[in-house]
Amino acid sequence: MKDIKVNLLHSTPKDVLKTALEKPYSSEFKDSSFEKIAHKVINKMKHESVAEHINYNFEILGISRLCLQELVRHRIAGYTVKSTRFTLSELKNLLIDVDLDPYDYNRNIILMSKFFCYPENESLSEHIYNINYKFLREFNISKNSFKNDELKYLLPENYRTDLVMSINARSLTNFLKLRIGDKNNKPHFEIKHLAKLMLEKALSTDTGFLFSEIKND
Repeated sequence: MKDIKVNLLHSTPKDVLKTALEKPYSSEFKDSSFEKIAHKVINKMKHESVAEHINYNFEILGISRLCLQELVRHRIAGYTVKSTRFTLSELKNLLIDVDLDPYDYNRNIILMSKFFCYPENESLSEHIYNINYKFLREFNISKNSFKNDELKYLLPENYRTDLVMSINARSLTNFLKLRIGDKNNKPHFEIKHLAKLMLEKALSTDTGFLFSEIKND
């Protein structure tokens, strides 16, 4: 999980939200601050469509294909994902340049972590590593016999990918609440880790107060 990274590429300035709020709620601004009005309208009055004017663009690096499948279920968002054809070519080059030693776990895990995502559970990670190592042996044998589009069928679920994700504040709030979870909702540990990283980035923006009630436990 430690190799998963999230970069905030851009977020809509809060002036856009203020302008939107002033259309139906201009009278409210006489007595309250902008943030109080936004919090009241969006979180208390549930006029959540106002939050759709605020957008966030994230660069997400190193998540597994398993996590990507979970992520794209949140459909009110835009995704541009790194080509698997391209990463398979990178993997071919790794196997040309590096001779993996079946007895050198520590060296191999560093090299393989560039392409495969491993959980923090050490015994599970070692088991997955063994599966990945067998996959690489088979991949090395078959890589010159099949096209990259055919080799995709061999890929394990922990194969890494990168993407850019764009999402508005309303949908992001829904995503964060579901994927960080609570005592009644237990999301998969990788997408929970990703959601926490995205929340940290969202909180750092000038519209971060919209997410202040989401607990990052």
